Amino acid sequence: MNLNNYFVLGVTGHRDFIRDDIVDELVEILFDCLKQRIKNKRVLLLSPLADGADQYIAKKFLEYKEKNSLNWSLAVPMPFEKNFYIQTIENKKNFEELLKKSIGSYIIKGKNFDMNDEKFKNRQYKKVGEFVACNSNILIALYDGKKINKEGGTSQIIEFKRKNLCNTPSLIYWIKVERKNSITCDKIEKPNINDKYMEFFEKEMKVDKSKLLRLGIEIVENKMLTGRKNEKGMEGIRKFDI
Repeated sequence: MNLNNYFVLGVTGHRDFIRDDIVDELVEILFDCLKQRIKNKRVLLLSPLADGADQYIAKKFLEYKEKNSLNWSLAVPMPFEKNFYIQTIENKKNFEELLKKSIGSYIIKGKNFDMNDEKFKNRQYKKVGEFVACNSNILIALYDGKKINKEGGTSQIIEFKRKNLCNTPSLIYWIKVERKNSITCDKIEKPNINDKYMEFFEKEMKVDKSKLLRLGIEIVENKMLTGRKNEKGMEGIRKFDI
């Protein structure tokens, strides 16, 4: 499967984010926009189906697809083989149900495999997060804004997307969330939405301005010449074999 044939969504976010009505509404609004405006390509969601944000967005995506009879698909990149990966998942039932509804999964391979090594696991989480970010036209981020430099963590994947190492013109659709296990951090960023998008969501999508304070939209510009090999050696990454 060639991802160039799809309009691709990706997801990154916290495993312990707190779901509320505003999060639900802002996710639904994005899907409404896609349904109205993406006519020439099928929509594909890349979600590794980890607990929390990954499973939540995948479930909302599939529910919206079924409700509106859309030709949308879910694909599941994984950091390890499924029999190892599922050991790291708390909500295994939800994981299995979502995986069955996907069009397939793909293993992001790593060196020196050792599931008892936290550094190895974090490197793999980083790789799969970068894969999702690199391939997404829109990266949905359920993020508390705390810039913690944890390998493979949400803030690190967002920073990777901002660098645009894969030369994919895209957006970051950032919904500000709270976490069950809040972490103290000095570096905290706030979501920002420019006047153009603010007017669109207020006037066309009829979203209350107070809710838009939880939404950030970042345009990720091209930072590399088309066709040039990037520093990560990730040329051709939009080929997704499942």
